[in-house]
Amino acid sequence: MKKMAKSDFVKESIPNTRYNKNNYMKACSKWVKRIGLVALIILLLIAGFIFERVSRNDAEKITPDGNFAEVDNHLLHYYKKGNGGPTVVFETAFDPAGHLQ
Repeated sequence: MKKMAKSDFVKESIPNTRYNKNNYMKACSKWVKRIGLVALIILLLIAGFIFERVSRNDAEKITPDGNFAEVDNHLLHYYKKGNGGPTVVFETAFDPAGHLQ
C-alpha cells in the first residue's frame, strides 16, 4: 500500500468537490468583503449619530433675533422693525422642529 500525503488524502476523501486553494481564498475574500461592508455601515451610522447630536447642541445655543409672545400656550416668535405703515406678517408652514405641517 502506497503512503499518501495529507493533501492527497483530502483530495481522495472528497472526490466530488474541488479542493482548491483559490476557491478557499475566494470564499474567504467574499466573507471579508461582507464583514467590511457591515463594519462600514455601522461606522457611518455612528458618525451620523454623533454629527446629529453635535449639530443639535450647537443649534440650541443660537438665540433668535426678536421677541416671543405666548398665544394659546404656544410661543410665537416675532421680529419688530420700522415705524408706522401697514403691518406685514410672514408665517411659515413649519413647526419648531422644522417639519412641514
